Amino acid sequence: MSEVNVCFASDDRYSKYMYTAMLSLLLNTKAFVHFFIFDGGIREENRKILAGLAGKYQCSVEIVEFPEKLRNMFPDTEKHLSAAIYYRLYAATFIPSAERLIYIDCDTLVVGDIEKLYNTDLKGMCIAAVPDGNAKKHIERLKLERYINSGVLLMDLKAFREQHIEDEFTAYIRDYSAKINAFPKLVRKYITDPERLAEFAALEARAESHEDGALKKIGNFISACDNKSGLGDAKVKELTEGLLEYSDGLDHLDFPDQDVINCVLKDRTLYLDKSWNVQTIGRHRSYIAGFDKPESEKNIIHYIVRKPWRYHCHSPYQGLWFSYFAKTPWKLQALYWYVIRLIKFFYYRRDVGADELWYRILGVDAIKCRTEKDADGHEHVVERRLFGIRL
Repeated sequence: MSEVNVCFASDDRYSKYMYTAMLSLLLNTKAFVHFFIFDGGIREENRKILAGLAGKYQCSVEIVEFPEKLRNMFPDTEKHLSAAIYYRLYAATFIPSAERLIYIDCDTLVVGDIEKLYNTDLKGMCIAAVPDGNAKKHIERLKLERYINSGVLLMDLKAFREQHIEDEFTAYIRDYSAKINAFPKLVRKYITDPERLAEFAALEARAESHEDGALKKIGNFISACDNKSGLGDAKVKELTEGLLEYSDGLDHLDFPDQDVINCVLKDRTLYLDKSWNVQTIGRHRSYIAGFDKPESEKNIIHYIVRKPWRYHCHSPYQGLWFSYFAKTPWKLQALYWYVIRLIKFFYYRRDVGADELWYRILGVDAIKCRTEKDADGHEHVVERRLFGIRL
């Protein structure tokens, strides 16, 4: 029997969605699958569920721990992302037994035979991937010729080791982090007045949130400090140059891991047929991006931006995702989704409270959902009820 190596990376929030993607792969692949999961904080309970796949299907499941030292190296990510997105960059080191590997995001369904992708001729390239659905924007932002989506990657780990590509990734990430941190350090070096520093901290926070005009105000702030404290031409020039690098860096890594891969491997990437990463948001957006081929030509469906388990997802393949999710240990939540769809079909009204969302039919609380935010600001569903019965 042939064998393939497949890698996922997830924290605990996404573990059940990763299980769904893994299950879809197993149900559509004949080869024996060696799963490697980069652990971004998966609870023991969910680890056991994931490992249980090995007893039901032709596969093995190995949880790969990622050293805390390396985790701390990565720049901060957006709230909806986790540091686990970077782990794929170091697969060559932490999966030493594999010479070739397929990396797949958790928000996917594998509906084709993954062995076909695994056996693709890389033609001397280090990775193979599909162009991003919004490539034009990223090409302009990063000044590249082409731009891939990193949600599905075929990786030549042997080439990674021979060419020391992980060192290139690390250097790129460190250069970026240093660039972002350089300007605030310069300001604190030359300006010591507590009130001025507090004013700068507020402007810095606004700039990092991309609020219009904040960077211009930082420039005015530098001028004001010069007038009040007499920084001198040399110091003002250094601060101004630091500001230019800082403002350029703010928009640089919009998609951290994906940008790093595109910039470092821009000349070492083979471009795959779109069927291996069909990026779908809604019917119209999928059509514009060119992901509107017949069903038979879809091998991996990638639910970008709007996830299929969210109510506002408009992907034409949301129902397909739930058909696989219904085969997981979380099948009751799939039933919950189907009931919501049924209620919406007839009549519903949605009311949003401080942390609650509920659906009513004929004045009765039919479906109720309560959420809470953790210390990192991530919102989690902590309670679901269907006609008063907790699911």
